[in-house]
Amino acid sequence: MRYFQRIAAGVDVLPLAHALQRKPYLWGAEPMRTLVHNGPHAEVDDVLLRFEDVPPALAAKASEGGAEAWAEFEALPLAFRPAWTELPEAKPLIQGLMVRVGAYELGRVVITKLRPGGCIYPHADTGAYSETPDRSRYHVVLNSTPGSTFRCANEAVYMAPGDIWWFDPQSVHSVENNGVDDRLHLLVDVRIAP
Repeated sequence: MRYFQRIAAGVDVLPLAHALQRKPYLWGAEPMRTLVHNGPHAEVDDVLLRFEDVPPALAAKASEGGAEAWAEFEALPLAFRPAWTELPEAKPLIQGLMVRVGAYELGRVVITKLRPGGCIYPHADTGAYSETPDRSRYHVVLNSTPGSTFRCANEAVYMAPGDIWWFDPQSVHSVENNGVDDRLHLLVDVRIAP
C-alpha cells in the first residue's frame, strides 16, 4: 500500500473510548473543522485536544463559507484545548505513538466521530500546516465496525479498533461509514526527523 500503513494492532484503547462515553458533552464543543461551509467534515463531530487557537470572529467567517478562512486558521499557533485536561486517557496513547515512531514534535490532536451512514467527502489536506516538512498523520482507532471504509486513490482499508495506521493526508481521501456503529478515531499529527 502506498497511502496507508498499519503500524500497530491490539493497542488498548478502551480507557479513552470509555472516557468519551462518560463525557458526551465534549463532542462538538469546539466545531472548528465542521464549521467550514460545504467542507468535507460536515458530517463529523470532533473533540479537539490540540488545535489552532481560533478566535470566534474567524470561526464565524469560516461558517459563512470562507474556505480562505481555513488558511487563516493555519497561521495561528497550536494550543492544548480544554478537552486535553478532560481526557487524560489520551496521553498514554499519544506518548506511546510518539515513542514508537520517533516523533520530536506534537501537532494537531483530534478525536473524530462519524456516525453510521455518514461520510467524510473527498478532499486532500493542503496549506501551510499540512505541508510542514516531516509532518505525519496517524489514526488510532477507538471504535469501528466492518463497513467503515477509508479510501485514498485506488486503496481502501477497514481500520479495526486498537489499530494504529499511518496515512498520507495530502492525497485525495474519503471515508464512508456503512458500519453499524460510530467510527471513532484519534488523529495525531507529529513531526519525525528524516
